[in-house]
Amino acid sequence: MLTDDLARYARLKLFLFNGGHSFLAERWLHGPRRPDATVLQAMRDPQQRAELEALWHEEMLPMFAALGPRQAALDYLVELRERLLNPFLAHRLAEIAHNHEQKKQRRFAPLLALAAEHVPALVQPRLRAAMSSPAHAAPPRAG
Repeated sequence: MLTDDLARYARLKLFLFNGGHSFLAERWLHGPRRPDATVLQAMRDPQQRAELEALWHEEMLPMFAALGPRQAALDYLVELRERLLNPFLAHRLAEIAHNHEQKKQRRFAPLLALAAEHVPALVQPRLRAAMSSPAHAAPPRAG
């Protein structure tokens, strides 16, 4: 892809894709931890899927709307859902959860800062809760 606005595409990947992964890992770390749990399983679970969709629509998309590329973000989410629902990808949440605190700083903190600057009324309870949750012991390894 050729673009004059690489930052826009980097934000889409960092916040929606990587941030979505980190959000699922956060929920996994605070719930019953099956070492073999995957992103696909989380996407197929109605409760986990609903929380992720709410995160995207209520806490991330308003920031993209304020910055201009809302439609690009919506289009990216269509592709992203297809990728996360790919039955041939077995990305384990335990793997995503490694270095979780550093990933939250990279993926959630800038989103909160951008939203504070561009959409100050945006509440973002899920992202704020994730940022304030304490670090946990290393996640269990599968197999």
